[in-house]
Amino acid sequence: MNRKINPNKIIIVILILSLVIIALGLKLSGIFDSDPDGVDRISEASPTESSLKIAEKIRKQKSIDRFDKIVIASDGNTTTLISAACLANAENVPLIIEEDGNFDDIQKYISEYVKKDGLIYFVGDKKTDKESLKNLEAKLSKDYKVNSIMGKDSSEINQSVLVQILKNSDGGIKELFICETQNAENAFSALATGRPIFFFDEKISKEQRDFLKGLSLNNIYLIGDARTISTETELVLREYIKSCFRFDNDETPINDRSIAEYFFKGKVDRFICNPATSPAKCAIGGTLGKNLNLPDFVTGRKEFEDAHVYSNLKDIKKCVAIGSKRELRASELVRIFEEDASVTVN
Repeated sequence: MNRKINPNKIIIVILILSLVIIALGLKLSGIFDSDPDGVDRISEASPTESSLKIAEKIRKQKSIDRFDKIVIASDGNTTTLISAACLANAENVPLIIEEDGNFDDIQKYISEYVKKDGLIYFVGDKKTDKESLKNLEAKLSKDYKVNSIMGKDSSEINQSVLVQILKNSDGGIKELFICETQNAENAFSALATGRPIFFFDEKISKEQRDFLKGLSLNNIYLIGDARTISTETELVLREYIKSCFRFDNDETPINDRSIAEYFFKGKVDRFICNPATSPAKCAIGGTLGKNLNLPDFVTGRKEFEDAHVYSNLKDIKKCVAIGSKRELRASELVRIFEEDASVTVN
């Protein structure tokens, strides 16, 4: 006699199997793993939430009630995000990330922590960011001064930001990082030094040359080897400066450790860890590094060895991790802080 299968039992079995699969997936994702001791994690999921949390860290570190200014940029283009972060660093204020029309939290934070009639910079692309930033700008312009820095592409935006930095600075721009636009992700760690970053597309344009000529630069720092910034381009740059230094790691395009060792002398007790998968979080991480005077590392990519070697060289067991445990796994942070006998502590 054939036994009838109860369809309800089949549904229950399927549900149980689904829950088991989900639980295994979560376990494998590492979100339940505990962070190693010494990790201060900013675990907010979205770049907007993370940027507001970092803005609060910066405000409290400065011991102020309200900011006079703030910078806002849309999540998206890496070069534009870095340019916006450079402006925030120069103005000594946070960078707030706008994404998907998420205005409410940003408006609330600004109303509470930016002075009325304060200045709000909007940095973005005329084509891709104009609508979202325009909507937010319209809402905030009633109570705040607005300076919109828009361009037709990332290079134009970068130069407009540098012009604004030059305009606002008392002593002018004396030092610059130089990076090719296609390799912009290698410039995140430079943000923590507070120096502005100059981007170019393959070759430096005449307009960019004229801008550099008008500066009285003491030092420039090239990010990348001769494959990313050619010797021809270096010779052009040397016309405008007294000193030129190239950060060139033969084994990897990543120069986080070289920049950390060059600019952060003396005792360093921790550093910033940003997730490679989120350019926006890397940008705001750079602004936090600058304000806390801490070196900055992009982690969660195969070249994360820079952070591992640096932690051993400096005997560091602490970091500020920006990102969820999906973005920066606890196991990756454990690996960063593992003792390595092959590295000599200095």
